[in-house]
Amino acid sequence: MQLTPGTTNQDSSISLTVTTDAGNWSVTASDPLVGKPTGTGGYMTEYNDTDARYIAAPAFKVLSDPFGMNTSPDPDPGITGYNGTPGAGTLLVYSGSKSPGTVTLPIIFSQAVTLTDPRLTNGNKYRIDILFTGTVLE
Repeated sequence: MQLTPGTTNQDSSISLTVTTDAGNWSVTASDPLVGKPTGTGGYMTEYNDTDARYIAAPAFKVLSDPFGMNTSPDPDPGITGYNGTPGAGTLLVYSGSKSPGTVTLPIIFSQAVTLTDPRLTNGNKYRIDILFTGTVLE
């Protein structure tokens, strides 16, 4: 996603395909924090592609607004979508009580960037990893 200062940047090209043989299920999202500095859960943080690592504390930079996920509130009968920030905890993204099968669900990633957010140097970029987890509910 291209980040433009002074705007809320969005990427709506993402979809989540759920295949289940269970009637009740949920999908959650979280920031697994692997290799990220403490306290950056849910935030895009400075990353170096060359070294394949997040920049360590105390030198790292982080965007001031959290990373957001938006869904379609009722994309299909029996399925509910939720919105929020996948921080260090988990965010419920979708839940369903639909008959077993396959469904493709839209997800919109959003990131506000302020004019005062730090500009990165040395070819570094802002990055966040999102882990999706599907669960069968009884």
